[in-house]
Formats: sequence, structure tokens, C-alpha cells
Amino acid sequence: MHRADYLKEFEKITSDMLETTKKKNADYSAGSNDAFGNFRMVEHLGIADVEVGMLTRMTDKISRISSFVKNGELQVKDESVYDTLKDLAVYSIIMAIYIKSESDINMSNEPGEVVLVKGSQPGMSVTPSPEENYLNRNLGEGFAAWTQRVADHCIEADKRKLEGQRI
Repeated sequence: MHRADYLKEFEKITSDMLETTKKKNADYSAGSNDAFGNFRMVEHLGIADVEVGMLTRMTDKISRISSFVKNGELQVKDESVYDTLKDLAVYSIIMAIYIKSESDINMSNEPGEVVLVKGSQPGMSVTPSPEENYLNRNLGEGFAAWTQRVADHCIEADKRKLEGQRI
């Protein structure tokens, strides 16, 4: 695919995602101005934090995509893998906007706060962004463990693919 074709397709997909998001946000907000009202409902009901609710929806999409990669087809035919990939992208953007909005309100990089990044050299430290501070404080080990499991799964799938095994 040529770069110009790629960019044209990228623009088409993201424009479609924006239009769908506008409609769904209007449906889910029930007239409220809170863009994250439907996600906050999970927290208000005492089920989970907003972020965990978002991650759950993202994990559902990842599971469906994984099933497609493993089996080569999906049982539910009215939602394509293409739709599921777009949904995952939208949930990622929603979570990024939510974290930014919360960190803009509640967080700032606190001087002297440092973390040791996995895989870095001993003594090497990195000052986390406000968003990373927010995630670490609000999701802690659960988020780190979840992202590590996703990364491990992807690495294992790549290894099997290279070895010619069905994923």
C-alpha cells in the first residue's frame, strides 16, 4: 500500500470512529454533559473504578480479536473484527482523554517523584508524566499486571507465528 493510500484510509477510519463516538456518546450520556457518565456509572454502582471499567471493555475487545486470530473467524457475524479493532481504538482514545482530564484536574508531576522502569539499568530513573502518576496511583499493580499479561500474550503469539504454529 502506498503512503498516500494509507493516510487516506487512516483518515476515513478515524472520521468514521469520530462520527460513531458522537452518536454513542449522545446515546450513553442520556442528556448529561458528562462525556464519561456511562463509565462513571460502574463506580457509582460500586462495581469498579472508572478506569477498571474502561480496561474491562478494552479487554473484552482484545479477547474477541484474540479469538479471531486463533480461530480465523468470529461466531457473531453482525460485528466484524474490523469493527472490534475500531472499538478498541476508540476505547483507548476515550481512556487517554479521561486520564488527561483527571490528571489536569487532580495531578501534577510532583518534584522528586521517580520510578524505576522495568528493563532499565540499575540507578536509572524516569520522572513519570502526570498521566502515568495518575494510573500508578489509581490502578497500581492491577494495571501493571494487566499490561504485562497483554504484552506477554503478544510476545508468545509472535513466537508461535514465527515457528509456524497456529496462534
